[in-house]
Amino acid sequence: IFQRLKLRDNKISMIDTNAFKGLKILEELDLSKNEIRDLQPHTFKKLKKLQKLELSDNLIPAVFPSMFEGMQSIGDLSLQKNPLIMLADGAFSSMRSLKKLYLGSGSLVFLRANMFRGLEKLEHIQLDRNNITYLPNGVFKYLPNLQRIQLVDNKLATINPCAFSEIHGLKQVRAFGNPIKCTCLLQWTTTQAAPDILGRCDGPSKLKDND
Repeated sequence: IFQRLKLRDNKISMIDTNAFKGLKILEELDLSKNEIRDLQPHTFKKLKKLQKLELSDNLIPAVFPSMFEGMQSIGDLSLQKNPLIMLADGAFSSMRSLKKLYLGSGSLVFLRANMFRGLEKLEHIQLDRNNITYLPNGVFKYLPNLQRIQLVDNKLATINPCAFSEIHGLKQVRAFGNPIKCTCLLQWTTTQAAPDILGRCDGPSKLKDND
């Protein structure tokens, strides 16, 4: 019986809800580089021991809670290189064991706290190469164990300290490739309590390219 199943680069566009019936001990599933646009409710529900799901490089534009319902054991989910424009409230709320979430190379512009509701064990979130312009107050408040945030190559002009106010173990925020203006609003990043903020100034001119 399979513990790892690779179905990448097969031009798969749809997955039947019974496609994985009988694969009760499957731990890793790779569906990357296909043409999947949508996931039917309960598609992965019977994969009780699945720990890693790779869905990168598909055509998924939005994520809804029903897509991942019942996936309580999964620890690693990749949705990179999908044209993601929306994450519904509670999109990943069934994934109570998730520790790593990869959402890079999408089309996300706005983030809301409710998108990440239920991910109490998440430690690492990757949001590189999207179109995110601002981090709202408390946007990561449902992620109390978050340690690292990747925001490389977005459109952030500043780093809002209130976005991280309820995360006490945050170690690092990677923000290279953003048009960050190094004004007095970023003085908080020099305090002892602040996480390591890794990025470069895009202005004012006298500070451009400073770390």
